[in-house]
Amino acid sequence: MSAIAPELLDLVNGAPELCGALQRLLEHIAKAKTHKSAMTPTTFAELEKGLMERVMELGVQAELELVRAADSSAPQVRYGQKLFNFIERSPTAVYTPFGCGTLMRGLYRQAGVHNGPTLAPVQLRCGLFEDLTPGAASLTGFLLALTTSREAEAVLKKLAIRGFSRSTLERKGHAVGERLEQERDVM
Repeated sequence: MSAIAPELLDLVNGAPELCGALQRLLEHIAKAKTHKSAMTPTTFAELEKGLMERVMELGVQAELELVRAADSSAPQVRYGQKLFNFIERSPTAVYTPFGCGTLMRGLYRQAGVHNGPTLAPVQLRCGLFEDLTPGAASLTGFLLALTTSREAEAVLKKLAIRGFSRSTLERKGHAVGERLEQERDVM
């Protein structure tokens, strides 16, 4: 049996949300192993459902770590020909193919522009649109092309993918569709 490499342990220990999700997953598996003599089809189905939920939770936290790696906290960033100054770290919901999680991201405002629009480098670097990762945007579009938002919500819940309500699917799905329509000629 192989052990977890120290540099990977450092990664997990430096990411408390990821560490917590991994710990809950491992505890769930350990609990199942200690109660194997009392296993029935009903208890196994419950364990399987719990396993799906914990795997999806781990997926959300792992994807958020990828997004965090692309974030910026530099005092200034350049976008195009313009310079932007750091304002603050702000929470936002991020929708991934595994479910929804919260991310603290750096926000910037154009230098010399008071109360102008803000810029979030992490959104540009990761291709987030409407706070959907590319994979979540693709999943949302695919489901809404096949079925209604109510049925899409039910499918996602059955797959243990949390955070996509019917109204979220409608709102974000329409926004993605409108953007694609605007950029049809470019594509």
